[in-house]
Amino acid sequence: MWLTIYYVDGDHDKSTRAVIDHESWTMNLREANLYGYPIWFKLYSVRQAFGMDALRPADWDLLIDRMTNDSKLFELFYKYYYKASSARPACDMTCKKKILCDLRSGRSHDRKNLCQSIESRIDSSNNTTWKEWFYNTISVSMSVLWSIPRLTIQLPKYVLGLG
Repeated sequence: MWLTIYYVDGDHDKSTRAVIDHESWTMNLREANLYGYPIWFKLYSVRQAFGMDALRPADWDLLIDRMTNDSKLFELFYKYYYKASSARPACDMTCKKKILCDLRSGRSHDRKNLCQSIESRIDSSNNTTWKEWFYNTISVSMSVLWSIPRLTIQLPKYVLGLG
């Protein structure tokens, strides 16, 4: 189980009512059942964990850019994305692109324009040797080729060297 606490610019005359931070708290359900009460602990504070000055849209956008280039920062985000669960799945380059693109776009028709720079930076940071690239390209090409329904083509005998 988890709980999120939002800190909002207070109740005063010049309040913006903007969210200035939020914390995620969690507890171990097995321990709660064992002891008869939950023991909550703070998982993280967004501003502290990600070094954000504020939580304005521009700050979130900057965080997305930082995570695109900093794999350790993305791994930390992904850990918290899954509430630090040990059962979280592995996240490859495709997964990383999808998560960062989803964070940036919000609307499906914006994805192409908003995600292109993220995807190209992730692709360029993927240090693949030419041999790996060639092998992966051939593997994909062959799997596509073999998935195409077979066509029967009648070739003249002289083309086949039989006539």
